[in-house]
Amino acid sequence: MSLKFYQILGFLILPLVFIRILFKGFKNNAYWKRIPERFGFYSHIEKNLIWIHCVSVGEFMAAKPLINKYLETEKLLITCYTPTGYEAISQAYGNKVVQAYCPVDIKPFVTHFIKTYKPKKCILLETEIWPNIIHELSKNKIPINLINARLSQKSFKSYRKFLSNILDKTLKKIDLIAAQNEDSKKRLVLLGAKESNVVVTGNIKFDQKIDINQSQLSEIKNFIQHKQVVVFASTHNDEERQIFEAIKKSSYLKNTLKIIIPRHPERFNEVYRLAKKYGFSTAKRSEKITGKSNLEVLIGDTMGELPEYLYLADVVFMGGSLVKRGGHNMIEPALLEKPIVLGLNVFNFAQISEELINSGGATQVDSANALVAKIESLLDNPKEREDLSKNAYQYAKKLQGSTNKLFKIIK
Repeated sequence: MSLKFYQILGFLILPLVFIRILFKGFKNNAYWKRIPERFGFYSHIEKNLIWIHCVSVGEFMAAKPLINKYLETEKLLITCYTPTGYEAISQAYGNKVVQAYCPVDIKPFVTHFIKTYKPKKCILLETEIWPNIIHELSKNKIPINLINARLSQKSFKSYRKFLSNILDKTLKKIDLIAAQNEDSKKRLVLLGAKESNVVVTGNIKFDQKIDINQSQLSEIKNFIQHKQVVVFASTHNDEERQIFEAIKKSSYLKNTLKIIIPRHPERFNEVYRLAKKYGFSTAKRSEKITGKSNLEVLIGDTMGELPEYLYLADVVFMGGSLVKRGGHNMIEPALLEKPIVLGLNVFNFAQISEELINSGGATQVDSANALVAKIESLLDNPKEREDLSKNAYQYAKKLQGSTNKLFKIIK
C-alpha cells in the first residue's frame, strides 16, 4: 500500500470513522465529548511545545516518569485517543499540560493539527506508527521519536504482509526509535527503520511509580469483609463467561471476593449483568455501598482504581490472555508484589511474560478451569503465594532505569 492510496482510503472511510465514534458514545458517552478535536479542531492552543502522544491509559502511565522529567524545564502537549486516557491525563496534570485528543490519521485533519500547534518535537509511544502524522511531521522538519517501541511477532507478520511498502517509508522518517528489546528492534529494522536510528533502551513501564489512593482503598475495603480477594484485571468479551463458568464449579472460591475489571468501560454493565445471570451475589464499585457478607463478585466499574484493586489482591489474573487478545501489562502487579496468573495468549508481552515465568514470578494456565484450580492452590498455599510475589517484584525491580537512559538520548 502506498501513502497516496492510504490517504485516499482515509477519505473513503471517514463516514465510518464518524459513525464508529457516535456508536461508541451510546455505550460510553465520553466519546461524544470534544468530537471536533478528533478531526483537528481545537479551542485551547499553545504553540512550540513538545508533543507526547499516548494512545490510552497504559501508555500514559508508562510515560509519566518521562513527562515529569520534561515538565521540569518544558511545557508539554499531551494527546491520546481514548476517554479513559484523557481522564487519566487530566487527573494527573490538570492545567500543568496542554491536553487534547489526537486527530484521526486522515491527511487534512493531521495537517491542520500540526499547523495549529506547531510542536517543536513529537514523541510517540509504543506502537503509534501513523503514516500521515509521521509524514506531516517530517515534511515540517519536526523531530520524531518513537519510544518504548514494541512489535510482536504477530503484528510483524501482519504489517509485512499488508503494509510493508508504506511502513518502510514511514519508519525511515522517524529520527529515533527506542525499542523495548532486541526482538522489537530487529522487526522494526526489517520493516524499514534505519538500523542506525534504532536503539534498545528497555521498557519504561518498569519505572512507573504506583500511587495508592488511601481514600479509594478504604472504600473498596468496605466490599471485602475480611475475605480473600482475587482480581481479574483487564478482562475481555467471552473471557468473563469462561471465568464465571469455571468459578461456578468451585466451592472453595464461593467464600472469596472476585473483583472483575473489564478492559473497556463500555462493557461494565454488560459484565455486571452476566455475573448476575450466573447467579453470583454481585455489586458495582460505583454503588459505594457497605460490603455485604454474601457478596461474591465486585465489578470494578470506576476509572483509575486498578492500583487499589491490585494492592488488595491475594492473587491476580491478567486478562486478555484466555482469549486471543495478547494479554495485558503484568508489570504493575509485579511491582506491587502480587502472585500473577496468566493465560497462554500473551503475545503482546511475549518476552516479559516468558522472563517473568522463568524467574518464578508468574504462572501460566491453558484454560479457565485450570485458572480456577491454580487460584485455589495459591489461596490455600501462603508460601507459594509469597514466593511468586517476591520473585515478581525482584524481576521488575532489576529492569528499572530505562527512563533515565531514554531521557539522556532524546532530550
